[in-house]
Amino acid sequence: MNYFLFLSCIILPYFFLHPGSNQNSVSAKPEVSIVQPDLNSVYHWGDQVRYRITVSDMNDGDSRFGEIIPLEVFLETKFVAELGYTDMPLNSGLQEIKENEGLYLMRKSTCFGCHADKTMLVGPSFSDISDRYPNNPETMSTLANRIVNGSSGKWSDIDMPPHNDLSIEEAKKISAYILQQGSRKNSWVYPGLEGVFRIIDKPAGTSGGYYLLTASYKNNAPEPAIGRHTIVLEIR
Repeated sequence: MNYFLFLSCIILPYFFLHPGSNQNSVSAKPEVSIVQPDLNSVYHWGDQVRYRITVSDMNDGDSRFGEIIPLEVFLETKFVAELGYTDMPLNSGLQEIKENEGLYLMRKSTCFGCHADKTMLVGPSFSDISDRYPNNPETMSTLANRIVNGSSGKWSDIDMPPHNDLSIEEAKKISAYILQQGSRKNSWVYPGLEGVFRIIDKPAGTSGGYYLLTASYKNNAPEPAIGRHTIVLEIR
């Protein structure tokens, strides 16, 4: 009897009070939600759209309490003229999308402090880089060395500082992502829990279209997991 009292009074409460000790919590996906924009609103070509994302994770905390680093959260937007089966939101977790290692390495570095996807900030945008350099292994090696060791005089008088926290192989993955994403003219990536993006002007010969918005966050658990949420906006 004393043995069962020990289990019920000591061991079981421990697991309720310390959910992180449960092995399942290590691999649990973060809960990611796009709470803005409103799906019931009407969106038009050229509109400015405000977005807001919330993240709740058993390992890292909750964005509502300032426990999630904003620059580690991404919103990916994609314009499609027509919705295909593969474009439909997959939020149930039944189909896992393979993570892009380059993108998730960038969130741990300072890349998004100076670079953006399609807009020049302190440094060139991803699209600027992909327009200048061919997407091949030689370019990836060149860019990787500049990322790790720093560079000067390539785009402006402002030097790019070295990123000694990255290996050359990791920097190659980042370079590959930059060249790939920069060449996607109807796809954009925005870091942060909130912000604004602009719907493109109406393409010639198009009556309507759709924007796919996917928010994602990769937690810092011993076995990291990615949470995603996708919504679709109809453009008229």
